[in-house]
Amino acid sequence: MKLQWIVGMCVVAMLGSAVMARQGMVVTQDGQRYTGDVVEQATSVNIVQPDPKGGKRTVTINKGNIKDIVYADQVAEQVKKSVAKLDRRDANGRVSLAEFARDNGAYDVARDVLEEALKIEPDNKRAKDDLESVDAQIRLQRGEKPLPPSSQASNETPTTRESTSEAPSSPMATRMVTPEEINRIRQLEWDKNQPLRITIDADARKRFLAGSDVTVAQFQRLSVQAQAIQILTNGKPDLWSGVHILTDPATVSDFRARIQKIVIAGCATGGCHGGPKHDGGTFYLFTSAPNANEMTYTNFLIMQTYVQTVDKVQKPLVNREFPERSTLLQYMLPQNVAETPHPKAANFRPMVRAKLDPRFQQTFAWIHELPSSLPDYGIDLTKEPEKKAPRR
Repeated sequence: MKLQWIVGMCVVAMLGSAVMARQGMVVTQDGQRYTGDVVEQATSVNIVQPDPKGGKRTVTINKGNIKDIVYADQVAEQVKKSVAKLDRRDANGRVSLAEFARDNGAYDVARDVLEEALKIEPDNKRAKDDLESVDAQIRLQRGEKPLPPSSQASNETPTTRESTSEAPSSPMATRMVTPEEINRIRQLEWDKNQPLRITIDADARKRFLAGSDVTVAQFQRLSVQAQAIQILTNGKPDLWSGVHILTDPATVSDFRARIQKIVIAGCATGGCHGGPKHDGGTFYLFTSAPNANEMTYTNFLIMQTYVQTVDKVQKPLVNREFPERSTLLQYMLPQNVAETPHPKAANFRPMVRAKLDPRFQQTFAWIHELPSSLPDYGIDLTKEPEKKAPRR
């Protein structure tokens, strides 16, 4: 889970020369894996990774906490050595190494390691899907047509993998969020350690104190941010609307600055998932609006909550718990490379050619920085918002 990324390392300013860096994967003693530009120091190792804002961040790990380092330029041989160090029952560890090999073009060794993982866990779906993708790549390298997916009951031999079900689970949004809904999204996405501009209605303060054990004197000694936390955490739901957050929480500000532009440019143009002539099913993003806040928060909400059914399995567009499984990331890739390929469409063009593309890396970093649990926003963009009666 996300907290495991924090144990045994710290995020520091980028160190070391880019010339000395080598693309690779660092494996820690507790099994965590970090991919990026690896720079070895005397007592530590730096892994340079893209951050959600398009810059760089460096994860520094003490060498005593490192079990192995696998470099992309020597990936085939090193993956074999790393597999030998794994527990004989560690199927998922083998799958992770196979995915690293696949992403760096070592398809033969990736296939061998995946087959080994499936001997340990024959029903490991991730290994099965990866093996299907790797086999397709190997056949393409040989100039052969890839075989159809094992789940596809058909005698046809398509040129790309395609999912057996294109029916999305989420209906299309028919409206944008309201100012009140924007405020609620801000409340739910707010990292309470992040300072934001906040105002609180006097009536909300008064009603909160009337039903609280906190005295007026105690409450007044708190900062506005601390008062807001008290009301949002311990106050009744009818008080929440009295807490007004006036600036973007980090998850939304990163989305506004980088990710929305990437996704709109790649998905919401040319009659696909945006614009008046959209023809991309029920996944629809707004590309223009009189109010930029409304557009940004509407698109943010859509992307957080959109779910599509693929092979009878519901898959979120943005998977907060397992970012690498987000269909958003998979659909950015070519269909014959992605583990969950974009549904076949005449006008589909992959946004990126490989996972090392900066746009892919920025999007992955943004998803990874999101809290693991998806908030219950309580907002339905397929219905008109409820009109609340004014308080008397």
